[in-house]
Amino acid sequence: MADRVRKHQRRNTSRGRDTEAPEELTEATSGGSSAPPIHSIGAARISPHHSDPSQRNLTRYDDRLLDLLAWSVGAVVLLLFAARFFAHTADDAYISFRYAENWARGLGPVFNAGEPVEGYSNFSWVAILAFVHLLGPGPPTAAAVLGVACAVALVGLCVRHGPRTSSAWLRAAAPLWVAASPPLAVWASAGLE
Repeated sequence: MADRVRKHQRRNTSRGRDTEAPEELTEATSGGSSAPPIHSIGAARISPHHSDPSQRNLTRYDDRLLDLLAWSVGAVVLLLFAARFFAHTADDAYISFRYAENWARGLGPVFNAGEPVEGYSNFSWVAILAFVHLLGPGPPTAAAVLGVACAVALVGLCVRHGPRTSSAWLRAAAPLWVAASPPLAVWASAGLE
């Protein structure tokens, strides 16, 4: 019977639930003695309905709300930085732009028509820019927008895989730290992969 109580404790503690065992288990294991029931030995009793809000477990809804808030604030901070540096384009990006423009025109991935020289190191980026160029915007604009979108997605990854804690400030620290990084904003909009 004691094994059933311990198993119940482990299962519910790992799920963040109240660790109190069912009454029929505790009565059978305590045997009427004055010793504390087995289910309370070494187990912290944290109830989701505890009166102290700092001691209660976060529900799934609270987790999602905190994640959305951290991502939203991080994305706004990143977009503000990126807007400041949006006109900056790295000179090496123009190599990829030229290959993408020629490829979109039907000349293939070449720098100059008729000269098949591979002068880029980012085939996927050139292919994406060539495809987007077919849709309308030129490679410099498309590259800056795609770069900033990928940086915002990076902030989302920091939220998703960041620390899981009940403190909203600690949960938001990683994505905000990344979002507030000026080099990320500069290079996200620089046109490079």
